[in-house]
Amino acid sequence: MNIDKNRKIRDAHRTFVYKTVGNVEKILTEHVEDLTSLREKLTALKSLLIEKLETTKRLDETILEIAKSRELEKEIEDSGEFCEHVYSILAKIDLRLEEGKHGVCKQTPVTNQEISNTGNTKSAKVKLPKIELKSFSGNYQEWQGFWDTFQSAVDGNTSMSAIEKFTYLKSCVTSNAESAIAGLPLTADNYKVAIDILKDRFGKPQLLISNYMDALLKLPSVNSVHETKKLRELFDKIEINIRGLNALGVESQSFGNLLVPIVMEKIPSELRLVVSRKFGSEESWNLDALLSALKTELEARERCIAMKTSGPNVNTTKFEQYRARNKQPYSASALYTGSEEFTQHCVFCKKNHKSINCMTVTEPKARRTILRRNGKCFVCLKGGHISTNCPSRAKCFNCEGRHHVTICERIRNTLTSRNVVREEASPRGSGSCQDGSRDAGTSAMHISNNANSVLLQIAQAFVCRPDNEQLGLNAHVIFDSCSQRSYITSQAHEKLNLPTIGKETLLIKTFGDNSASVKECDVVQLCVRTLDGMNVYITSYVVPVICSPVSNQQSQGTLECYPYLQGLQLACDTSDSVNVDVLIGADYYWSFFTGNIIKGDPYGPVALETNLVDSALARELLKSLYVDDYVSGKGDVGSAFTLSKEIKLCLKSGGFNMRKWSSNSESLLRSLEQDETFSDDFEKSNRPKVAEEDESFSKSVFKHSSEKEQRVLGMLWNPTQDELIYDLNKTLGEVDAQPVTKRLILSTATRFFDPLGLIAPVILPLKMMFQKLCKDGKDWDELVDAELNHQWLTT
Repeated sequence: MNIDKNRKIRDAHRTFVYKTVGNVEKILTEHVEDLTSLREKLTALKSLLIEKLETTKRLDETILEIAKSRELEKEIEDSGEFCEHVYSILAKIDLRLEEGKHGVCKQTPVTNQEISNTGNTKSAKVKLPKIELKSFSGNYQEWQGFWDTFQSAVDGNTSMSAIEKFTYLKSCVTSNAESAIAGLPLTADNYKVAIDILKDRFGKPQLLISNYMDALLKLPSVNSVHETKKLRELFDKIEINIRGLNALGVESQSFGNLLVPIVMEKIPSELRLVVSRKFGSEESWNLDALLSALKTELEARERCIAMKTSGPNVNTTKFEQYRARNKQPYSASALYTGSEEFTQHCVFCKKNHKSINCMTVTEPKARRTILRRNGKCFVCLKGGHISTNCPSRAKCFNCEGRHHVTICERIRNTLTSRNVVREEASPRGSGSCQDGSRDAGTSAMHISNNANSVLLQIAQAFVCRPDNEQLGLNAHVIFDSCSQRSYITSQAHEKLNLPTIGKETLLIKTFGDNSASVKECDVVQLCVRTLDGMNVYITSYVVPVICSPVSNQQSQGTLECYPYLQGLQLACDTSDSVNVDVLIGADYYWSFFTGNIIKGDPYGPVALETNLVDSALARELLKSLYVDDYVSGKGDVGSAFTLSKEIKLCLKSGGFNMRKWSSNSESLLRSLEQDETFSDDFEKSNRPKVAEEDESFSKSVFKHSSEKEQRVLGMLWNPTQDELIYDLNKTLGEVDAQPVTKRLILSTATRFFDPLGLIAPVILPLKMMFQKLCKDGKDWDELVDAELNHQWLTT
């Protein structure tokens, strides 16, 4: 924007103002007999000066924004001098107008009697404050009050001219109301036009009624009876709008029944129950009665708040005060109205414990992110409002900040000094050699810090011998990219009976200690099965223990807490304490990871995709295993055979031997028999002879499958025909000879076990007959009538 052009425009306006000021000073010095004409001239000139002053101010602001730094001081000084000159002449105009209003005439002599009377009159009156006209912005609800005030003070004042009234009117309207009369010149005739425009725009009764009703419908709801201040605001706004409708001649009887459900919807459910008790079931609800009941309840709650004690004992610490507030006894009424509050649901991980005790989400920044995403308050951890509007006066007892203690940043520094470091003998190789020994680096370290839980890379994988996949176990594997070697515990080594392929001497250093210990370790080879069916052969070192049991790994709760992790299948559920069997170091680390990474929150966990065997088998067992019975199926023999082998190997690692398989496929049973025969031969060659052998798998299979009918979860199943059997003859034979009573019908209906509802056409008529007997009030051993007896026989 051109600064020179703006300065020329401003100078032109200032020149016009100076000329106008000269005319005003000339008028003020002259003696004029017609006071009305004088007041009209001065009022018009005053309005003109005010308008020009505002124009020059806007130009000054524009020039200051684009002016150079060295010119700012001079511009501000010139603007101040100009404004001072204009304000001085405006004050003179106001003084002259005030003198003319009271009719002061210096040339008129005053007698002693008049002076005495004047003094008595003044002493009899009280000096009242000036009435300031409120501005009107275009709000329909404010129109009636504004117009009544303006009409009393200005429009009905006969001593004022139309131009003066128009000037006052333009100074009292803003926003939409100002835009409605914009463009009308300041003349006496346009005053009446401006009044008509405002009345037509904002004073129509139907518009006002609609606006009041719309305001009632849009009132915000109050969700808790404990928010007494919000309840008072809601009640006051309801009464304000109803008074406005009454002022327009709309009585509450004409709209009260329509507003009753609207008002009831705005108040909390507990308060609705209290108010509803005051009306009879047949009584027609009245708006005035409803507001009266609501007012009584609200005033009672406000009195209770006013009678509360001033505060806690000053001798107690802030922490004790916080604990006392959370352990105070509650009355039966409070327990009823606040039942939801006492259910301990953590706002961070959604589990059943206090939020302050959450060990799943421990980072304050992550907790703040969860609260912000879920729309929770940072002070009370509740929804429906933010911390700036929170009614709670509680502060963090750790730092006195305006937030909840669970998201306090300072607590991390406090807890750091209380960390307990435990060193475990988990070697990590460094790869360097010294005198024939390998430097195994530092051992694993576990830091007990409940305030900052870190999820480790732990998976569950099937580990077996390289030469025999039948001999394996489901081991817990921890991945450590900082370790240059892989390790297996002595216990897992013994279970797998892994052959030793060599021995090496390792130089093991513990964390925080420069000294090292030399240890000779066995070198073994093991096989880890991956998801794609490939086997990864690992050379590892046998150590007594890798690390202490890993705890505080709330992996499942983490999945539920972070949305970007939901739906993922964990390689291992580490909710409980986990004993690590195998450590995979950097030598085989990337043989098990695909490189896909899922990352969300900056301070949240990161998920790495692994190619280890997924949890499909575990999900299948959880879905189809009942105590020691497994019931499932596949679409073809090959898939069923593979599934049976995986299940047998999985359960065998826990000491459970799956036997007595049954199937509607003879080829599947033969395949299982052949596989079991080979497995039995291998086991016999690797175990000592015993006096009495267990029953072989093949014998148990064919002995069991030779039975024509078998029980499957309480139901009869014919494997040959693959049919479910319901034997009704036995039950009906037992009840045929008995008299038909209410007791007999109920007993018969409950004998049938039909979880799938396949024989519902048989059971439902019995239940319907029992229902009819209950409605008729029949006794348990009373004989039924002929109609029901006939229905019983036909059923």
